[in-house]
Amino acid sequence: MKKHIIKYGLEFLVITLGLSLSFFVEYKRELSYKEQLKEQALVRILGNITQDLGDFEFNLEAHKLAVKSSDWILKHHKNLKGFSRDSIGFHLQIATTIVTTFVDNQEEYRSLQNSGLLELIENENLAIGLQAKYVYNNWLKEQERQIELYRDKLEAHTSSLIELRSDELEKLSSTYSGFLIDAHYLGDSQLSNEVLYLLRSKRQEHMSYVDYLQYGITANLSLVEIIKEEAGYEGSIEGRITSDKKVPSFY
Repeated sequence: MKKHIIKYGLEFLVITLGLSLSFFVEYKRELSYKEQLKEQALVRILGNITQDLGDFEFNLEAHKLAVKSSDWILKHHKNLKGFSRDSIGFHLQIATTIVTTFVDNQEEYRSLQNSGLLELIENENLAIGLQAKYVYNNWLKEQERQIELYRDKLEAHTSSLIELRSDELEKLSSTYSGFLIDAHYLGDSQLSNEVLYLLRSKRQEHMSYVDYLQYGITANLSLVEIIKEEAGYEGSIEGRITSDKKVPSFY
């Protein structure tokens, strides 16, 4: 009887250990698969950040150009008759019409979030940084909408003051279409107080947006470093990687 007990006990132990080992192997296999999915998602997010950085750089130059033309108008508005109508038209057109539309791809991050793979990220700063990045992106879009409102108000006053003479563009880059600049001024030698007020207000929004973009560029570059480390990725994103750990960050 005692031998049977020992025999069945050993058999039960072997079966239990076998099942436990099988479950453990399956768990490790599933975990490894999820780790691969996480790393693939992070690499794709790196690609999205590359696109974001390209958009940021173009938008940065566009908003700087709007500020520059706004400054020109606000500096010379009391003496417009001393300048050519083409120069006035150029700066008024740029100061009035420049807006940007930032379109980001959040699909990979949302997929990472909804699938539970975000929980596999070991670096807490990365998890926090990714969440903050997309909150930041949404906030940028809201800021752009504010600038668009000023654009619309300005155009209601300046559309009759400007004549576009051709399809000539201020390109700013080889990728984007740019902004119409061949404009001729048709108005009086003095702009209305309302136009000047709207120009100052829109200029201020551009200035703020420039600061936000500059912060966003450095913060995204900092985030890239952490993503590369987490994903074990050794590639580069157009040579834009920085090793400066003191740059602004999302976390």
